[in-house]
Amino acid sequence: MKNMELYQDDLKGITKKKIKEAIYLAFRDGIKSVAPLGFRGDDILLFGNPSAKRENGRTGRKSVVMIFNHSGNAKMLITDTQGHFLFHGGFDINIGVGFIADEYWSIFKKLRHRIETERKYISKFADLEIPKCQSCIGGYESMLQFQLNS
Repeated sequence: MKNMELYQDDLKGITKKKIKEAIYLAFRDGIKSVAPLGFRGDDILLFGNPSAKRENGRTGRKSVVMIFNHSGNAKMLITDTQGHFLFHGGFDINIGVGFIADEYWSIFKKLRHRIETERKYISKFADLEIPKCQSCIGGYESMLQFQLNS
């Protein structure tokens, strides 16, 4: 669920103090959903549109800055105008909100000028050979073996 309490219409409205408040807010209301890989709280939207219509007609995030609680980690997501991740990462909340806010503020300042722009891509991954058979990849094979032996 999206929480708009700290939403800003302009990137200039995002400050280190707002980021720190967003971290507290992400943990304030507790768990909102549980899934096999963990739990999640509300998305604290600081900027952007997480459900914008794109040129291709699909719905997706557009120029988003948000903070959320994922399994006890304070995570931050920053995307560009096409919804591509500029940054997605997190810290265990027990490291301390002050430390996390300082790090996220630094990351935000470095990426701020890219949030409302369209990136030029170096590669569309056409030059990579992706196996046609997913079971050939070690991670998938390990998961399959675990499921079969459970």
